[in-house]
Amino acid sequence: MKYINSKIDNFKFTIITSTYNCGNDILVTAESIRNQNRNDIQWIVVDGSSSTENKILLEECKDLISVFISEKDTGIYDAWNKGCDFIKGSWVIFLGAGDMFYSANTLNLIEIEIDKLQNQTKLIYGKLELISETGKQLKIIGENWDKMRNKWNNGRMKLPVHPEVFHHKSLFEDLRFNTEYSIVGDSDFLIKAIAKSDPIFVDVIVTKMLAGGTSQNPKNSKKIINEIKYNFGNPLFTIALN
Repeated sequence: MKYINSKIDNFKFTIITSTYNCGNDILVTAESIRNQNRNDIQWIVVDGSSSTENKILLEECKDLISVFISEKDTGIYDAWNKGCDFIKGSWVIFLGAGDMFYSANTLNLIEIEIDKLQNQTKLIYGKLELISETGKQLKIIGENWDKMRNKWNNGRMKLPVHPEVFHHKSLFEDLRFNTEYSIVGDSDFLIKAIAKSDPIFVDVIVTKMLAGGTSQNPKNSKKIINEIKYNFGNPLFTIALN
C-alpha cells in the first residue's frame, strides 16, 4: 500500500521514519512534528507491513504524513532507501519512531543556522539528548567535527549520531544505504557522505532519543564489530579520516 498525501513540492525539511509494529511510539514522533508549527515539512513514513492495530495508530498521524508506504522490507535501511525516492525537502533528517525534536522551535533554529552557513556544507548536525523511559535527561551528545575527526570510539569511527544530522537533498542523488548491514548502515552512509562534504556542527539540541536503542545495546556489540570489520577494506574509511 502506498499513498502520497501532499501535492506540495517546495518543502524545506524532509523527515523519514521507518516503522514496524512500533505501537504508541509513532504518536510521540507525530506530536513532535506537529508542534513544529510549520507547513514546509514533508514526513515520509515507510512501514514494514505492521499489524492492523499498529496501522490504526498510523492512521491517527495521516494528516501529517506526506508519503506513506506499507509493504514488507528487509530492514530499516531498505525502508529508508524506499523513502529516499520521494524526497522533496532541501534538507533531510531520519527520525525513528519514538524520537522527537528537542523543542517546538528546533527546525526554526536549524533553518537560521542553514542560512548562516550559505551552502558551505551538505551535512549539518547538532546535539542529541538521550533520555530515560521516564523522560529524564541522561546525556547530551554532540561536539564540533574538529574534535571528532580521526577519533575512534568502541572500535569504530566517531561520527555524529544519525537523528541529529541534516543531509542536503543532493547527497541522495547518488548515495543510498547499504542493505547488507543491519546496524551500522547509517554510519556507512555518513562515511560516504563525509567523503563528499565535511559536516558542520551547530550548537542546537536537535533530537530527544530514548537510550538503549539497537546500536547502544551491549548484546549487539559483536554484530556491530563484525559489520565494521566488513568495511575495513573500504577506502572511504581513509578518505573520511583525512
